[in-house]
Parts: sequence; C-alpha cells; structure tokens
Amino acid sequence: KHGINAEYGGPVMMLLFCVVLLLATAQSTLLDEFKELESRYFPENGLLTANPQVRKLRFLAFKRSKNDVNEINSDLSNTYMAQTNMFSLMSEEERRSYTGLNISLQSAEEEPLVSVSSVSSPRL
Repeated sequence: KHGINAEYGGPVMMLLFCVVLLLATAQSTLLDEFKELESRYFPENGLLTANPQVRKLRFLAFKRSKNDVNEINSDLSNTYMAQTNMFSLMSEEERRSYTGLNISLQSAEEEPLVSVSSVSSPRL
C-alpha cells in the first residue's frame, strides 16, 4: 500500500475536512451578519439593491470591515470595542458622502435657506 491515500488518507484528510467545514461555517455566519446589517440599515437610506454585482462589492467591503473590527478588538490594550455598522457595507464613495461639515442642519439635497449671492460680505 503505497501512495497518497495510504500515507495521508486518515488524519490529514480529516483535518482538511474540518478546516473546510470551519471556513464554510465562518463564511455562512459572515454572510448572515451581512444580510442582517443590510436589512437593518439600507432600506431607510435607499441603498438596498438586488443588483448582484453591487451586493458582491458590498459584501467584500463588509468582509474587510469585519477583519478590521476583529483586529481592533483583539488588541487588549484598546479601551473600546469596535463593531460593524452601516458604513461597513458601503463603498468608499458612499462613505465619503457622509463626511464633511454641515452646519446648516440641511441635507445635501435640500435647497439652501439663503442663497450665497444674496448675502453681503462685511467690508474690511
């Protein structure tokens, strides 16, 4: 009895099977968490989509965010715990639309309360 099956058939194959099973379970859990966050945050923001390419990109963004969260939380010197949120599901471009200072308390889609041309600047 020579060959791969004789040498590696038992314990190595069982270990490989267990690793594959663990990875599949982790992927399934990750996908479930992605779907839960997507259903919690995206309907209210109008970002929910059935487009498979967009969902795949969002899932990849979520996986990167989840890895970052796990890395942060594994550092015991941190005095806080990170977690995923709606930004974990967004592309970089979508996240950028939520940054910046808006002191007017208006959304970007609303008309300004006062037009810039009607406001006179003080003379110096």
